[in-house]
Amino acid sequence: MSLLNWRSALADVVAGTANATILCVGDSLTAGCESTGNQMGSNARSGSWPAVMAGLFQSCAASNASWFGDADAPGDGFTLPQYDSRITMGSGWTATTNNVTVGHYAQSQQSGNTSALSFAPGVEFDRIRLYYATWDGSPEYTVNIGGGTLATLDMNRVGDDRTRYSDISCTLGTNTVNVVATGNYGSINGCVVWKSSVKQVNIINGGWWGATSGNYASNANGWQPIETLKEIAPDLTVVMLGGNDCLNSVSESTLKANLRTIVDAAKLSGDVLMVGFTRVNPTVVSEATQTTYIQYIKDIAIEKGVAFFDPTSRANWASYSAANSAGFKDADGIHNTAAGYADIAAAIRELVDLGSPQILLPASDIADGAWLPSSGSDLAPMLDASSASYIYTSAPSICEVALDVAGDPGVSTGHVLSYATPPGYGNVTVRLKQGSTVIAEFGPHAMTVVERVYEQTLTGPQADAITNYAQPLSIEFEATE
Repeated sequence: MSLLNWRSALADVVAGTANATILCVGDSLTAGCESTGNQMGSNARSGSWPAVMAGLFQSCAASNASWFGDADAPGDGFTLPQYDSRITMGSGWTATTNNVTVGHYAQSQQSGNTSALSFAPGVEFDRIRLYYATWDGSPEYTVNIGGGTLATLDMNRVGDDRTRYSDISCTLGTNTVNVVATGNYGSINGCVVWKSSVKQVNIINGGWWGATSGNYASNANGWQPIETLKEIAPDLTVVMLGGNDCLNSVSESTLKANLRTIVDAAKLSGDVLMVGFTRVNPTVVSEATQTTYIQYIKDIAIEKGVAFFDPTSRANWASYSAANSAGFKDADGIHNTAAGYADIAAAIRELVDLGSPQILLPASDIADGAWLPSSGSDLAPMLDASSASYIYTSAPSICEVALDVAGDPGVSTGHVLSYATPPGYGNVTVRLKQGSTVIAEFGPHAMTVVERVYEQTLTGPQADAITNYAQPLSIEFEATE
């Protein structure tokens, strides 16, 4: 599981140079349904795994001081403020049924009303990012934190029907963001706030009750989820969809086509982590069918070259019985308890809270064999990130190159060996070594007429087999024909 772009974004947060964004795309299992024991009510958002995960980050600050859409809490019989108690809706505010966005419906004000939609995240902030729909004739709502107007949203745009955002500065404090209507119909999609002096990971919960892969893949207009995802431009998108597709017997081809659309959109701005859904009661749908649908999700992760996590690979989620015995399943047989969501939050946090990565580059030649550099006299300098430089051999041979030394990262996850084979012919086997000990072996790879990039993630035991980071690791390339 490489997540190289996400590693870079997270490293910038750790270095204090930029914020990063994680968008969590999913259904009620992402929204947190039943986390507080009252379906989508009783502030269920607070117990969702994205909200819990924000409090678990160790490498840097992380925040869930954001909201997007109404999570379709009304579809489950609850209002948006009942789902998310940080939100207050004045008279006339309601769901915008013709604006399905990330997290389901945006919120709109009806003509003739001038009340506010308020968001009180309960944290200090001095920056506000408001997402809204634009179209010809849309009103231009104003924004304040309890005093004078801070900004007027540029919502009226001729021939520009889409989701946009405005960044607004305000006085530092534990403020309330008020979006004030101007008497005409308008649409607000979501809000993110942060403190400019502290770089952090902003985690957006885009889960909604009943969502399918088809709901998120929709791009009928510029306000739709897939187009709004592109506007958010997350550094990492966590996609946890497929459960409702399974429950509704959506075909394999349809599910996979939808997931391809979502992943392609998310990859425009960052990395993707696809997550399988957690077990449901087999009286609802058999566990064999559940496993089949989780494999469909994994198939797309492999096809698209993105990371994948299967919760059912963990002992407490391997079966519905195991999850129920662990106290992870709600009585409805589908959703999770607070403990279940907390366990998923901890598992995903471990996968994405990577801290500042150590990058070990080729440092020096150990043995050249019959291998030659594309230029110069040494192999190591040719093994950089540029496709213009390479090493080659015209005969079966082994070469070995030492890597930089590093400190022990202290974790068994996130160890990735990245390399590429240029256009050519023959087979190449790649080995990661510590001294004479082979830590991991990959291949043989059959070379083709195009460059192939490989990102090999070490297993926990392989990573733990590296016993001394002060001793240089090495990479061995063996050409066999």
